[in-house]
Amino acid sequence: MPNVWRTRMLSQADGVDPVAARTFAVENGIVGAGWALNDPPEPSPLPNLCSDVNLYLQHAKLVYPNDNSVEGVATIFGTQMKVGDYCWMYVTHTGEYWCCRIDGEFEYRTGGWFDVHDLHLTRRCTWVKAGPADAVPGVVRRAFAGQFGTVSAIVTHAGAAIDAAEILLGLRQPTPNGDLFAAAGPEDLEDLVALYLQEQGWRTFPSTAKVSMAS
Repeated sequence: MPNVWRTRMLSQADGVDPVAARTFAVENGIVGAGWALNDPPEPSPLPNLCSDVNLYLQHAKLVYPNDNSVEGVATIFGTQMKVGDYCWMYVTHTGEYWCCRIDGEFEYRTGGWFDVHDLHLTRRCTWVKAGPADAVPGVVRRAFAGQFGTVSAIVTHAGAAIDAAEILLGLRQPTPNGDLFAAAGPEDLEDLVALYLQEQGWRTFPSTAKVSMAS
């Protein structure tokens, strides 16, 4: 069974335009993250298209000695992510979800547009647009509602996220699986809880599953 991942594709490097970076990644069939080993125009200690993630990590520990994220992200893209896995992305500036199938092994990219868009830890992939929130199952929406780093696995109801990816990519036909909780989004689940509590005699206001509720 393939794994399914979620990624932000949102560089924290200065001067990187996330809209342009995501567009470049989609158009060129790339999923990835930053953490370059050089500061252009200085040459990279690793050649473009290097596939040795362990060699990358040897250099990265020297360049980013106090960054606790780089090793985990490089390990995911370098070894844990496999050809045939699926990855979801939420594009914040359009409110749309995209999905890709991983087609290639790990590649360290450097130079040109990869430096401009801060895309260095990469995998080749095939992207397809899923659409807005109502076009994806609740498990995918919930995966991006919580806190996570640059990339991480979707574990809860992962099968529903894989099914949705395979349908989008034309690898299978949609078939009902009866998993209500995988299909429902955060507000749908809250409505179910509210209905249950009303049956128990509570007076409820099912409007708390909002981004502003923490405040």
